[in-house]
Amino acid sequence: MPLIIDFRTRSGEVIDRTGETPPHTVFPLPAFDDHRFPLLRLVDPYGTTQFSSYQMKGLIPELEDLLNVTEAPGRRRLLEEVLNLAGRCSDEPHSCLVFLGD
Repeated sequence: MPLIIDFRTRSGEVIDRTGETPPHTVFPLPAFDDHRFPLLRLVDPYGTTQFSSYQMKGLIPELEDLLNVTEAPGRRRLLEEVLNLAGRCSDEPHSCLVFLGD
């Protein structure tokens, strides 16, 4: 199930979108009971999950850790794109990173 990840400004304007990768490339969500990823494990693959610019302090290290354990090239590329968006979100107050589930 593909996720679309948006980077949005305070007004809700979509600045950038990733997840437009080939259909076989799925964002590698950790299992809900995987406590190594306290924020990422809360992403709802069927709904909308939003993280604020403030939450990037916790989310970016989790994304980096997930990248380190991900081997599939397509998934790694997607994680790198999401890390880029998370960095932008961290730098822009009142912005958010949004995961839109299937």
